[in-house]
Amino acid sequence: MSLLVLMLLLFWECPTEASVPPVISFSPNWNPVVVDDSVTLTCNLDPNPEGEKRYSWYRDNRELSHYEKNYTIQHCSSNDRGNYQCQAGASEKSDAVRVDIGGPIVLQAPSTVREGDSLSLRCQSWSKDRFVYVQFYKDDTVMQPPGTGSVLQAGKALRSMTGTYRCAKLFDKHVTLTYSPKTFIYVTGAGIKPVVSINPEWGNILLMDSVTLSCNVEPTIQESPRYVWYKDGDWIREEQKNFTVKYAYEKDFGNYQCQIPGSERSESVRLDGKSGDFILQAPPTVHEGDLVYLRCHRSIKFLKSRLNTQKNITLHKDNEFITYSVTESPVLIGRADKNTSGTYKCTLVNEPRLSDELVISVTELFSDPYIKVNPGEVLKGDHMTITCDTKLSPHRETTKLQFAFYRNGHNVQGFSSSNQYGVPSAQLEHSGNYTCEVQTASERVRKMSNISHISIVARNQRVQNTVRLVLSAVIFIITLCLPFYHKKTMEVTYSQVTEKNR
Repeated sequence: MSLLVLMLLLFWECPTEASVPPVISFSPNWNPVVVDDSVTLTCNLDPNPEGEKRYSWYRDNRELSHYEKNYTIQHCSSNDRGNYQCQAGASEKSDAVRVDIGGPIVLQAPSTVREGDSLSLRCQSWSKDRFVYVQFYKDDTVMQPPGTGSVLQAGKALRSMTGTYRCAKLFDKHVTLTYSPKTFIYVTGAGIKPVVSINPEWGNILLMDSVTLSCNVEPTIQESPRYVWYKDGDWIREEQKNFTVKYAYEKDFGNYQCQIPGSERSESVRLDGKSGDFILQAPPTVHEGDLVYLRCHRSIKFLKSRLNTQKNITLHKDNEFITYSVTESPVLIGRADKNTSGTYKCTLVNEPRLSDELVISVTELFSDPYIKVNPGEVLKGDHMTITCDTKLSPHRETTKLQFAFYRNGHNVQGFSSSNQYGVPSAQLEHSGNYTCEVQTASERVRKMSNISHISIVARNQRVQNTVRLVLSAVIFIITLCLPFYHKKTMEVTYSQVTEKNR
């Protein structure tokens, strides 16, 4: 049984090939690429797979006839422009990377720029004519005096360096500067992960309904001029923050994700649908504290066929009547908690064939908080930091939380955005039972941690404890060895007596 458990744990911990998407890298790492230059894309899978793998490459979601790890584009032309993905064996598809082709002069930067990276810019042209000098611009402002080098070392990338860049060259025998097109460089920070929302906020719709999907990032993050969208892991031809499905068909149903340049992909949000004339609609996800609305929705075709007929709609939960309505207006169920979960059914009175039901499961907005203390053993005079740890639902990672701390039931730090409580010089009186509380900014969802007892140890007491520990260990070893020593002694004595008697 224990061997089976061990095998299951190993299987759970070890990432499988299918669970780790590969990452595409550029060589040389410049984008856009100048016409007639070459670039190699590499499909990197971590950890590196053992043995031979079949690789698949896609441009704008069309499979290319190339099955090796490296894909080289020789003598780039406008036909090579597009969004590339790769796949290693049975892995997921990689994030899409865009290859732009430009000329006669382009401002180049690394394909992805993350905060803290060393940022280099290059002013590249296809002309072999000698140039007199190069000038770089950010947001139409000169970055530094003109120079003769095509590469500018801009330093460590900061979020504030996000912006529109271009360059210009003065070629020999020319009297005016030749400018590159503007290139937007987005410096992304660690851990940025957008969230997909749906409007109207229904996770299930009827065929021919209209719906808008949006890619949302935290308000403190600068908006990107380009977004990348995926459906069921495949890149789709949408580059705006919002896109609308005007008349939904079955091909539009699936799992949607988005990202901005350099960010993680969002969690997937599923858009479901069905044919027919009647559907019970609910939000794609329901979290603690949400106001839950349901709608009994009829198709346009059905409404047109019964213009002069008034139809009452009944709504039940777990076979118990909730309410009825004569319109399609959303019905407020209440603010979500664990009691909101259940099976809901909508029926059109006098037409029982027109009914629909769905199961709603309320997801926790954030996990139960718990306390961590650093250092693990706090000595008198140490700087003590207590952290209140929790994790937001992946679909609500932009939710703002507030934290408060208590010792022996008394508040020691009121609600704030900081999840840490610090004591610069811990004293014995700082010992006690600590708890922390987490709430949303609206105070609609609140959770308290379990009690964590923290003892501040005097430094001489630590020495005493160490001595006690050593003495206890010695006594334990002696106690353990005494029976063995006694047994050996008895064996020797018995042997001597036996020998003497002979």
